[in-house]
Amino acid sequence: MTRTTGLARFVVAVGALLSPLLGAAPAQGHIFRFFAGMDGQQMIPATGSSATGRAVLLYNHHAILYDMDIFVEGITLADLKPTGPNGTSFHAYYFDTATQTNVLALDLDFFAPPVEEAGGVRLVLQDVFLGDQQGAVWSDTFIVEDMLFTDRLFLMVHTNDFPDGEIRGTLRFAGVGSCPADVNFDGVVDVRDFFAFIVAFQAGAPAADLTIDGIVDVQDFFTFIIAFLSGCDG
Repeated sequence: MTRTTGLARFVVAVGALLSPLLGAAPAQGHIFRFFAGMDGQQMIPATGSSATGRAVLLYNHHAILYDMDIFVEGITLADLKPTGPNGTSFHAYYFDTATQTNVLALDLDFFAPPVEEAGGVRLVLQDVFLGDQQGAVWSDTFIVEDMLFTDRLFLMVHTNDFPDGEIRGTLRFAGVGSCPADVNFDGVVDVRDFFAFIVAFQAGAPAADLTIDGIVDVQDFFTFIIAFLSGCDG
């Protein structure tokens, strides 16, 4: 990771101001964090699209519930293509080796509509059951969970230009070696991560839950500060 020292005093000052306003909350155990970087090169075949996306998924293994925060750059709401049994555009799939087909596992925007933001589209989900009945879509929860934990569950966004999927990315466990300050997962800790974290923090989005306790609070802010100042070098 690239070390970043800019904005250090500002970050610390803002953290000090927020500290008395936000209370810490007890941790919620067995919450796992996954992330995905999305682009057209990961499509099969590659689409050549310039759009990119990033996603964070928090999974509560005990409750079998997940939160997800997806932001896609270079795609607008008007670009999205309703597809599948529920007429939606954001999906998670896994590849079935027996049938040699992609299986629709999670129909993401069936539960909440994507919203347009500057430069792209965001979809935020909270407390959604992993798999099972999703409108006209059904998937086996235990298979979906296995695919998630073995890096075989991938996200795809369908658009008018690419009905079969414009960008794609595999959800991967954010475990050993991950850097909580690299909010946009580009391998560099810089000012773009700072602003991405601030936006997610203000929205209470899963991408800002760096302590992985199911709550976005001051502890997440301080976790980001420490990682941001060190560049995740140690």
